[in-house]
Amino acid sequence: AGTKPALVFVSRDAGATWAELAGFRRIASRRFWFSPAERPYRAYVQGLACSPTDPGVVLAGIEFGATVRSADGGATWTGHRRGALRGCHTLAFHATDGAWVYEGGGSGAGVACSADGGLTWRQPRAGLDHHYGWACAADPADPAIWYAALAASAFKAHGSGSAQAAIYRAHGAPGADGWEQLAGGLPDPIPAMPYALLTDPAVPGHLYAGLSTGDIWHTADHGDTWTQLPLNLTAIHRTLIMLPG
Repeated sequence: AGTKPALVFVSRDAGATWAELAGFRRIASRRFWFSPAERPYRAYVQGLACSPTDPGVVLAGIEFGATVRSADGGATWTGHRRGALRGCHTLAFHATDGAWVYEGGGSGAGVACSADGGLTWRQPRAGLDHHYGWACAADPADPAIWYAALAASAFKAHGSGSAQAAIYRAHGAPGADGWEQLAGGLPDPIPAMPYALLTDPAVPGHLYAGLSTGDIWHTADHGDTWTQLPLNLTAIHRTLIMLPG
C-alpha cells in the first residue's frame, strides 16, 4: 500500500496488520519530491507494481518525483530509474511476463516502458500527439502490444470541458515502432478522459476503456474497432478491475 505522504506499507497476513517498509524513507532523492496539484504539495505514491515472476521486485511511482525499484521485497530501494516518468499516474507489470512494465504519467512523453523488469526505461514519442498520460494496459498474449490513454494537458484531462483525449497502441520493443492513434468508432477526440484501460487475461485482443463520464468502450480486435457498451457507471476516475470467473 502506498500513501500520502509518500510511504509504503506491506501486509503479510491478508491485510490484518501492516508494517511500514522503512527503507523507502531512505531514498536520497525524496527530499525533492512534491505534488504541484494541491497544498501542502506533498508527494504521494500513485503507483505500485509487483512482478508476476519475481516476488522480490516491486516498483513505486511517485506523484511527483520519481519511479523507484526494489529487488528485495521493499527492504531497500533505488533512486529514480532513468528514463521512467517522474510524475507517475499508472504503473503496471504485464500480467505474466515480469520483464515488461508500463507507465503513464504527466511528465516527459507521458508514457514509458521497460523490457527488463524496471531496470531501464524508454519513453517512446513517435506518433504521439498528446503527452499527458494516464491509463496504460498490455495485451495478455503479447507484452509488446500495449495501450495508453493520453490528453492534451492536465487541465483538459481533469477540467470540466472536453478532455480532447485519445487512446494509442504501440507494438514492438519499447519505442521500436512508434504509436498509432486508435479510431474505429471512438470519438475523435474523446471528450471525457479515459482514466481506465483494462485487458482481459483470458481473451487476447480485448480492451475496455472507462471514461470519466462512466461510459465504457470495448474492442475485441486490439483496438481496430470499438463499441460503446449499453451501461454507465456514473463516473470512473481511477481504474477498472476484472474478477476471475
